[in-house]
Amino acid sequence: MPTEQILERIAIALENLNPKSKITLGFSEPPSPQYIFVGNEPEQGLWYFLSEDSKKNYIPQKALTGTIRKLEIVHREYKKQELIKLDITIESDRTYVLRTGFGTVFCKGLLLALNTLNSLDKPLTIAVAPGEETVVFARVYDGATKKPLVAEWQPEADFAAILNRLQGMLSVWRSWKSPADAIAWAVTQLPDVPTDVLEEEFEELEATNGKKAIAWVARVEELRKVCGAGLLPQSFSTWQKTEVF
Repeated sequence: MPTEQILERIAIALENLNPKSKITLGFSEPPSPQYIFVGNEPEQGLWYFLSEDSKKNYIPQKALTGTIRKLEIVHREYKKQELIKLDITIESDRTYVLRTGFGTVFCKGLLLALNTLNSLDKPLTIAVAPGEETVVFARVYDGATKKPLVAEWQPEADFAAILNRLQGMLSVWRSWKSPADAIAWAVTQLPDVPTDVLEEEFEELEATNGKKAIAWVARVEELRKVCGAGLLPQSFSTWQKTEVF
């Protein structure tokens, strides 16, 4: 099915939604993720977010509970030096992105604690604790039982390998056994898009080495953002055929 027809059918499905069930009127938080930065500044706080004028707003609470959705390395430049950061995307009362330096005590402690798990599909509580000078320690707890995740401190561990293992645990497609599983997952992410539209879109994907999984996740995520923003068909970006089941 041509992309234009797929977009038109999605648009029709969106127009038939009951706005009252999807839109909450009044003041609310913006839909964009809230970035949280880790930094121990004496007498001020251990983590903060930036206001629109780049002013630091310190967070008095010492813990955040939510489900980790993504772990991603990002590169940033500061005073002509390249810095390597770890972004932890957390789904909570809203989406937060917790940013910390890769290689900091906080980052190492967090990764070691998460590495004791075999799954990242349940809520966790990530807490900050002060250390000497500018050091911040990470404490991780089971979100339901409140029990701490205890890990041996290994400052020389292979943290790149640990991160790679954790990122693999976050790859939803690893549990899929067939295209039907991929479609079923897409339905949970896009409940307002007709199933037959998703099926036809999946069929249109070009397989790499006989597989479509990775590209399907990327396609569904892009479409989910578009639908969430309520964009009209003409505002949809051109979908690229990328790698993938």
